[in-house]
Amino acid sequence: MDVTANAGNAGARFAVVIVNYNGGPMLRDCVLSAVREGVPAAQIVVVDNGSQDCSIENLERSIDGLAVIRNNCNAGFAKAVNQGIKRTSAKPSPAEFVLLLNNDAQLDSGALQAFAHGFDSLPNLAIAGGQLHYLDGRLQSAFAPLPSVAEEILPLLLLKLISPDRFRRKTPSENPMAVECVLG
Repeated sequence: MDVTANAGNAGARFAVVIVNYNGGPMLRDCVLSAVREGVPAAQIVVVDNGSQDCSIENLERSIDGLAVIRNNCNAGFAKAVNQGIKRTSAKPSPAEFVLLLNNDAQLDSGALQAFAHGFDSLPNLAIAGGQLHYLDGRLQSAFAPLPSVAEEILPLLLLKLISPDRFRRKTPSENPMAVECVLG
């Protein structure tokens, strides 16, 4: 399938890096969610960490124009993300923004428009994360405080009792908020 994006869409301002390890059908769903948000297939980089499930072969058969990096082993998330980011910046006309997207995630309609608006309206914004939801709609943890010694030695439940605002990890708020660390 030849998948192209509308250049007038905010998605065209983004490159997407997806790390895959045996992602199966959810990898294709993830990529298609980015394309539906207007990201051109040529601006999507999938870094495969040695999958054995044919997820990359199936993806390449169904979507044309993707960039795929194949690692021979599971090199880890950080190394794979860095490979993908390097690939996005090597293009002659790199996107303004790079979105890191897990292979089991899907973008909601309007997500990239919201991210672009955030970056446009907050000139000092360097990193942004969105609300994360389980398939049934429940909120997932999407942010956290910076790592600390207390977090390493005390249970999270106790930390939440001591300082509930500092150690909350999700909020139903639709409004942007400053956080110390975004989660994937």
